[in-house]
Amino acid sequence: MVDTRKKVLEQQFAMREEDTLSPEEKNVLQYHRDRMKDGTAIRNNDGSLTTFMGAISDIDGKPTIHPTFFDGKVISPQEGARRAVASGIKWPQYKSVKQAEFAEEKIHAIMARDAAIVGGRR
Repeated sequence: MVDTRKKVLEQQFAMREEDTLSPEEKNVLQYHRDRMKDGTAIRNNDGSLTTFMGAISDIDGKPTIHPTFFDGKVISPQEGARRAVASGIKWPQYKSVKQAEFAEEKIHAIMARDAAIVGGRR
C-alpha cells in the first residue's frame, strides 16, 4: 500500500514538473513514453529500461536535443540527428549547449520516474 502511494505521489510530482517543459521538450518526453508503450524499450542487464538515448547536436545552427535510439537500437549522434530531422518532430533547440544540457537533465529526471513507475530504473 505504501509503495503504491509513493508511486502515485512520484507520478503527480513528475506531472507538475512536466508543466515547466516547452512543447518541444514534451516531444522528447513523449518519444520516451512511446518507446515504453510500443515495446521497443530495451530491458538492460541491471533491470533498467532504455527508452531514449539522446545527443545534443547542432541542427540549423542551434544546439538541439534529439534521440539516438531508434527501432530498439542505439545509433550514432550523426545518424540520430539525420533521423530526428527526417521524423518531422520539433525537437528542443537552445541558445547554448549548457542550456541544452540543463534541459536534458530535467527531462531525464522525469523519464527516470516514469520508468520506475512501470518497473524499471532508467
